[in-house]
This record gives sequence, structure tokens and C-alpha cells, in this order.
Amino acid sequence: MTKPLLIQGDCLAQMREMEADSVDSIVTDPPYGLSFMGKKWDYSVPAVEVWREALRVLKPGGHLLAFAGTRTQHRMAVNIEDAGFEIRDMIAWVYGQGFPKSLDVSKAIDKCNAEPDRLLKFTAWMRTTGLKAKQLDEITNTNMGGHYLTAKSQPAIPTAAFWKVLRPHCGDVPYWVDALVDRIEAEREVVGQRLTGIGTGKGSTPIMGDGGRDITAPATDSARQWAGWGTALKPALEPITLARKPFPGTVAANVLAHGTGGINVDGCRVEGKPRTTHADGNKRTRTGGATMNEGFAIGEYASPAGRWPANLILTYSEDEFILRDDVTPQQLQQLAKWLNEDSKC
Repeated sequence: MTKPLLIQGDCLAQMREMEADSVDSIVTDPPYGLSFMGKKWDYSVPAVEVWREALRVLKPGGHLLAFAGTRTQHRMAVNIEDAGFEIRDMIAWVYGQGFPKSLDVSKAIDKCNAEPDRLLKFTAWMRTTGLKAKQLDEITNTNMGGHYLTAKSQPAIPTAAFWKVLRPHCGDVPYWVDALVDRIEAEREVVGQRLTGIGTGKGSTPIMGDGGRDITAPATDSARQWAGWGTALKPALEPITLARKPFPGTVAANVLAHGTGGINVDGCRVEGKPRTTHADGNKRTRTGGATMNEGFAIGEYASPAGRWPANLILTYSEDEFILRDDVTPQQLQQLAKWLNEDSKC
């Protein structure tokens, strides 16, 4: 058996060094283009150029699986298709645990002391330094430069940590600018704590993270008016684009020539016993093809080997992924078996 090979480097540069038609399949979790925490590496989804190189190194009929985010999956899929891939499907990975990346509107109001003009006052002064957004990005290693200069919809004052890095590049700094940074937020009263990090699935101590965060109360009247408001839903789904490199001729001929083009269905089946329970609640032994008056067979397997793999992957935690108040953990476990998986996360 060939030993696995790990290559470190820029993916585009490394793929250019590889032979054409030399890779059986590609599974990748690339940047989603969400500008996560302002980081440069997540500024955009991979360009067509990257996927075109992936297409070149794949064997004819080779499959590509590319994870993406719900907000930018369409961009990812379009770039993959524009590179020459054939889009075969989209797998929905549904998981019970996710961390909301939502802006707390109340906190945002308190952050500028309920005075949005404070932010604009800072950005207006920042523009007088002559620094450009690109320079600020390089200094802070973020994509926040434009926010420190803009007078539009998303002005920002840097945190004390970022200001410590930026200040030496700004020339003479008036005292009131330092004061804006020092007093960027209104004082919020700590009223409790909540656990943070990756949970154990039992709603107890996290296995990763800082162990807890303060729960604070609004400090200004404006913030109290918007307490409980956010800007995003909890993420619970990741789309995975399933694509294939086109090939001439038939699947049979391509599989024999290159060993690619098909999916190992039996190797991905979910084990289980054939079922006879139908949507109407009756139990009948199936002896032939289903007819309309038989009803829809829930979870019935056409093969004793198990259920045909679906384009939905479900992972869950019994205490964190309850669909309704009256859904029991046993019913949830049964749902997971019917859909795709028979294991807990």
C-alpha cells in the first residue's frame, strides 16, 4: 500500500507542480469567504483559477467534495462549475451544535455609548493621517482597515490592542482620539455567566474554550430598547458541493480505464433491518413494488445491505437538537437512522 503523502504549501502553487490526471478524488474545506474575524485568509471563496487547477490534476470522472458556508455556497459552486466541473449534487450536513455568529445589537449600541457620531468622529480623523485601508490591514493583519476609515454604514474604532499597534503609524495623535479608544464602550453590569467552547453534548462543561463569558445588562436606554436583538441565525448546516470531472464515453468505460467516475454506494450504506411500517401506521409485508394505496414506506430498505446513502448527513446531540418539545430522543435516533447515520456526535 502506498504511504500517504503530505505536501505543505500554497495549494495553487503545489497543484501546478502535479501531473495532470493523477488524482482520484479531492475533498477540501477551503475558506468560505466570510471574512471570519476580519482575517485575510477568509476574504473570499477560492477563485475559478484554483478549481481549474484542481480539475486538471483530477482523473477523468474524479469526484470533488467542497465544503462551504450557507451564505457563500452559491459563489463556491458557481466557481467550481465555471472551472469546468459537472455539479452532481449538494450534500447538506446538518448538525445539532453550532455557534451563532450574530452581532448583539444592544451591545453594539453600548459599544459606541449610544452615540454613533463617536465612530464617525474617529474615522474622519483617521482619514487625515493619510493611511490607506490596505496599510491598516497590513499593520493589524485584518481586513478592518476600511472600517477605521469609512463614514458609511460600518464605521469602527479599534480595540485597545489594535490601537496599540496602529498608534505609532498615525503621527501626532490628539488627546481626544486616545479618549475615544479608551472609552469606546459604555459600562455594562455583569449579571451572570454562560459556558462557551465546544460542548460535551450533555450541556455541561465545555471540552474547549475559555470556560465562560460574562452576561451583561444594557447600560444605555437605547441599548435596553434593542436588548435581545441580533443579526444572524444559529448555524446548523454546511452545504458540500459534489462535483465530477467530465469524461468522454460511458461510465463503464471510464471506470475500467481510470478507476473513477462511480460512487461506492454499498460502502456507504447505513446498516439496519428492512422495515414494513408505513405512513398510515399499518404494518404490511412488502412482496413487490409499492402501489399508491399502500402509502409511503417510512425507512423501508430496498436492500438487506442497508439504506441507500442520502445527500443529507445528520449528526446530533440528544439534548441540543430536539426538533419539537414532544420529540423524544428515541424518535430522534430513529430519524437519524432513516436519514443517513446511526451514530451520535
